[in-house]
Amino acid sequence: MPPEDESTIPQTFVPLRVFLSHSDKGDLEDEGKTATKAVKDLYLHPVHPKGASPDDVVTDYLMTLENCDIVVVILGEKDSPNVQNEFNFAIKNGIDCLMFIKDCEKDEELDKKIEKLYSVDVTYCRFDNLGEFEIEIKKSIINLLSRRFKSGKKMENAVTRFVSEVGVLRFAKPIIPGEYLYQGSKRLLLELNYLL
Repeated sequence: MPPEDESTIPQTFVPLRVFLSHSDKGDLEDEGKTATKAVKDLYLHPVHPKGASPDDVVTDYLMTLENCDIVVVILGEKDSPNVQNEFNFAIKNGIDCLMFIKDCEKDEELDKKIEKLYSVDVTYCRFDNLGEFEIEIKKSIINLLSRRFKSGKKMENAVTRFVSEVGVLRFAKPIIPGEYLYQGSKRLLLELNYLL
């Protein structure tokens, strides 16, 4: 069982940040608590939209969202423009998004939006109760992290193979600080692009 107090986690450990997005209209309060517990059980850091802030509210929570690694969207009975903004921002910025849809009566507008969302490349899961939801959120996060890890290993192996075949990598001058234009093989770029 994970520790309740994060101070017991070694200082070198930097947990992934999971942004929890759901309606603040009271219909998903229990699901929000369950999601927070599930994320903590996986030794990840749950992030909730902030309350009062000197910044514009939308700007503030989108800045918070931008610094997260995964977004968990929970949809229940009621529509929420904030949840829609968070989801759109995550998709636009390439942040991994997991969507959980509670089987319940929904606002007509929310039902229409959910139908449109099925065309977006996101992992979806429906749930009936809190126990099922907790299991599904943990499984979905673990599956996502597993896929990302395996993709990273494949990229690492492709680069290692290339370096062993070609020798030392030579880089041009930085175009932008921290970014380099590689002078060399299209094969590596094609292989990496395929893996992404």
